[in-house]
Amino acid sequence: MHFYLKFFLIGIVCYAREPADKGANEKTRYILNFLDTLPAQNRYLSGQFAGWSNVTFNLIQMDQITNRTGHTPAILGCDYAAGWLQATPPQTIINYSCNKYLKDHSDANGLVTIDIHFPNPASPDGGFLKNRTNLTFTDLLDFQSETGQRWKSYLNIIADGLNELQEANVTVLFRPLHEMNGAWFWWGQQNPNDFRSVWISMFEYFCTEMNLHNLLWIYAPDQSAPNPSMFYPGDDYVDIVALDAYVDDPNSMQGYEEMVRLGKPFALGEVGPHTTDGKFDYSLWPIAIANRFNLISYFFAWDGIYSPIENRNAYQLFNNKHVINRDQL
Repeated sequence: MHFYLKFFLIGIVCYAREPADKGANEKTRYILNFLDTLPAQNRYLSGQFAGWSNVTFNLIQMDQITNRTGHTPAILGCDYAAGWLQATPPQTIINYSCNKYLKDHSDANGLVTIDIHFPNPASPDGGFLKNRTNLTFTDLLDFQSETGQRWKSYLNIIADGLNELQEANVTVLFRPLHEMNGAWFWWGQQNPNDFRSVWISMFEYFCTEMNLHNLLWIYAPDQSAPNPSMFYPGDDYVDIVALDAYVDDPNSMQGYEEMVRLGKPFALGEVGPHTTDGKFDYSLWPIAIANRFNLISYFFAWDGIYSPIENRNAYQLFNNKHVINRDQL
């Protein structure tokens, strides 16, 4: 049952990839090195998003996958903020009540991932997830500015949630500020140097000031937008690189070669069909991975109409010989 756990513990003795956070705890180091070993075995983990904490989060599709395929995805994901919502104060939009389910999944040998659709910190009422015109991005670097104070308050709430998981010995695959090369979120297509500075500031605040040492930091641009590596903050601040890919033909995914050249473990940070008619064939992904994208360590399917369970051949996906599910960890 614990074959892969034993494998990566042995593998660390032979080769240890150093995490970006030099103070990362033992389990977090183990998981990074485990993910790093998977492509050489032609194996990769499965994953499923379960929604926005305290808004849409539920395990219905996870349970449906288990019931219909005989396997539970290895990775369970939650989003701490539904950033399109408006509330006063906006800090109430950020929520980590999904932690209970992440802990349970981790206790059952699974891995967990968290992303955050931040509300725009320039707005006192939150929301404005897709509005890039109403803020000065560099204000996020100044915790004394009005925007910077609000941003820091967001980070503090998120840190509380991440620390709750740290105290439960849960490592988090942490994917903040994703799809930054696209223009659809307020942090997207900012000045690359400014984006890198904000990422590094957040990294240092979490790791140094908030003493969070259970995070593997994921840099995840979108495959559909150009220049996926343009905003890369540097090897010292990233553990895993990923692409978010909503495509009808997995072979058409762009940016893979550019991302793997960065020399980090590679993942599909989000995956789903572009056409949401329920007819997407998820068995195409293992074929494309074998033929074109064989350095993948895991895939993470989005929920709702994008989920494998709402499309075709979920059984074939989770029963593919290259896929590692939670029951195989």
